[in-house]
Amino acid sequence: MQWERNIGFDDTVIDLHFKKINPAGIESVLEVFDLFSGGGPPRIPQDKSRATHKNWCKLPYAKINWSKPVDEVCHFIRGANTPLGARTTFKGEQLEGFNLSIIEGEGKPGEVVEVGDAGTAVQAACGRARLRACGGKKTAAAEWATLTGVSEGAMAGD
Repeated sequence: MQWERNIGFDDTVIDLHFKKINPAGIESVLEVFDLFSGGGPPRIPQDKSRATHKNWCKLPYAKINWSKPVDEVCHFIRGANTPLGARTTFKGEQLEGFNLSIIEGEGKPGEVVEVGDAGTAVQAACGRARLRACGGKKTAAAEWATLTGVSEGAMAGD
């Protein structure tokens, strides 16, 4: 079976699985059933040059590189938006970032530039990523900052 789904700018890996891939898979089962009932589905060889393999996302691969452009950082965080989460540290405290937005601003990559009700903003190259939830339990980012003592000026990797 072959089908296409649009991936939105703010889609996370969770969105892809539960809002796009799983529903398409369910639709495909019904279509395959109809094809087999009618004599069999068409045989379409896989184009090996376009084949991919989904590997397990493990901790070493989930480390945020704040020196990258903010849009790449945000795509990376959205791609790791599973129970694992993209990771960095502040004052020795592990931070898993979830649910974010891009905001404008300049500064030193990896620096916490804002802590508030809207989230915790961290400087990347060419902009900032405002995290709205942090930690394994997806605590509100401002609450996480208060609990861990992370404040404006803290640097990732400390």
